[in-house]
Amino acid sequence: MRVAVFVDAGYVYPQGSSSLSGKEKSKTRDKLTLDENVIAELLKQQAHVSSNGKELLRIYWYDAAPSSGPSAEQTRIGKLNDVKLRLGQLNSEGQQKGVDSLLVTDLIELVRNKAICDAVVLTGDEDIRVGVQIAQNLGVRVHLLGFVGPKGNQSISLQQEADTLEIWDKPKVASFLRDATAKPEKIQRPPKPETRSRGATAKPASVTPAKAPQVATLAAGPEISIAVQRAFDLLIANPEKFGEAMTAVAGNLRLPSQLTTSLNVQLKSRLKRNPTRPEFAGAKEALSKKLMEVR
Repeated sequence: MRVAVFVDAGYVYPQGSSSLSGKEKSKTRDKLTLDENVIAELLKQQAHVSSNGKELLRIYWYDAAPSSGPSAEQTRIGKLNDVKLRLGQLNSEGQQKGVDSLLVTDLIELVRNKAICDAVVLTGDEDIRVGVQIAQNLGVRVHLLGFVGPKGNQSISLQQEADTLEIWDKPKVASFLRDATAKPEKIQRPPKPETRSRGATAKPASVTPAKAPQVATLAAGPEISIAVQRAFDLLIANPEKFGEAMTAVAGNLRLPSQLTTSLNVQLKSRLKRNPTRPEFAGAKEALSKKLMEVR
């Protein structure tokens, strides 16, 4: 038997935005940037963990499209491997129509056809609760997934109905969703050296120069943290590699080459460039500390 994932995009954007800001008022979708590849991979990992290793059937992505057709972002999502795009419609007021019913219908149909034994549902909508009840009555375990954020971003009765509840924290949400309007962090520049007058002949006293701050490292700190968390999440999803890494940490050995390669890939993805040596060394140290905490 398999596990399927059901994603309500109408929850992902507003509640993801609130998770990032910590405020109930969320950014509109046009002011947010979604990394569809990252969230798809995280959902696959969550399905594996929630279902105790069941094989993935596919991810169902529910959204609404305007009368002009799917957006460029929706088109990209629909092209992802193991993802099926299911679209309702937007009315004249920009409200979704038919999305919840699509999700509930697909969930119940898959359960009745015995195509799945577990379902991971990313939503907060009370209207999904009846579908969850029916699926459970037919023998399927339903795992509810949500985002950390202001109180009330998920229906309490829906949380109580689910068999398990998982809440993604802010760093995980930040790994796939960004505020496109956020101003970039100011780069701290090193102080300008003092100029000496032409007529001065005396040698200045010997002073140990202060180290200039590592500008790139300071500016990229949050992105490095996200890359480390992403590499850690991928490692946990692979029990064999996770065991090798834990053995290395326990013996004060170097991290396995496959893990450092994965970390380097994540750093390049987040920084949009190759990491510097200090950045890579700091990221490896941070990853080792996370593994030590697991021990």
